[in-house]
Amino acid sequence: MSTALEGLVRQTLVVISEGQLCKKVFAPAGWLHSKIQSLDQLNACVDRAVIQQLRLLVVVGEDELSRSLQLLELKKESFQNLDFGVLLVSEDPKDFLKKQGLPNSVLDILSEKEAKSQLDYFLLKNLRPKVASGRGNQKIGADVLAKFNAIVTELSEEKNAEKLFEKIILKAIEFGECHGALFYVLREQDGENYFVPKMIVESGSELIIDKKRQVVDENSICGYVVETGKIHCVFDFENVKTIRRGAYNPNLDYPNIEAVDSLITIPLKNSRNEIEGVLQIVNKNTSGQNQHKRKTHFDFEDETLWTAFATQAGICLENMEFYEGVHGLFEGFVRASVKAIEARDVSTGGHSERVAKMSVGLADRKSTRLNSSHGY
Repeated sequence: MSTALEGLVRQTLVVISEGQLCKKVFAPAGWLHSKIQSLDQLNACVDRAVIQQLRLLVVVGEDELSRSLQLLELKKESFQNLDFGVLLVSEDPKDFLKKQGLPNSVLDILSEKEAKSQLDYFLLKNLRPKVASGRGNQKIGADVLAKFNAIVTELSEEKNAEKLFEKIILKAIEFGECHGALFYVLREQDGENYFVPKMIVESGSELIIDKKRQVVDENSICGYVVETGKIHCVFDFENVKTIRRGAYNPNLDYPNIEAVDSLITIPLKNSRNEIEGVLQIVNKNTSGQNQHKRKTHFDFEDETLWTAFATQAGICLENMEFYEGVHGLFEGFVRASVKAIEARDVSTGGHSERVAKMSVGLADRKSTRLNSSHGY
């Protein structure tokens, strides 16, 4: 475990309910923890976390979720420095997600089996630094903001769908100076989600585009992000992949597993909070002047930056769809008008279509001659 993670573990109190689904769930070694049987005991744990300035991770079952969240939110109103998150244990996580989704304070959902055998993985995966610790008043550099704004401007100006897809993944590599990236556009048909196209790129290599339709599988990191709508971070891939290797699926996730040291997978959402696509970023490089940059792990600041990037990219995808819709409506209106006018006289049928083709042909011919005369 990295030094940064060890520090976060020491600053975290894990509270586990003894409800029906969590009776046989126990905190892993090395974590501050407490087993509770009532809301009064949860209240006492919250007070302890506030006094000792600890992050609170609460593990509860479905039947206790509502009451636990109500208490935690009330305590948050009284103690602004309270930093908490909830891990939900469900009999059927997939069914729960489809019916209810995840409340904002719920970081993750796991089955009873996963809670018993892999709780350490889920705790590490969902650790977040306390607002008052670690980063303090650290600010993002002006150069990073300038690069971010320039990329967002370029993305927002692109109206062609395929070019926009390519720009999102290529600009992601440029923005993060990362080793590789994977990008999916999410589509839905007959109630089934699927990815198309699939784009993969490694720094310095050609972009690979696969237009084969792939059904979203929750047994993958990209599929999990679609199901939950939440960012998924693996800061140290080597340490967690042996704990829960099944979460990584080379058929849907970044395929070159040997190259992965850390990765961030982010949903790209539109203004209606609907997922437009998924972006998976692999390894960042240390800054340096030479071309042989060394791969390193992402950190919590990177998570914030990539969330901002994904938000802007998702809105650009939404705007592009709106533009295509307006363009389609306008073209349909023109075609309908032409048909209505030509229907008056059979002898003029197809006249507008022929004029349009001749005009385009003449323009192409003129353009070719102009280029030839200038030596192009």
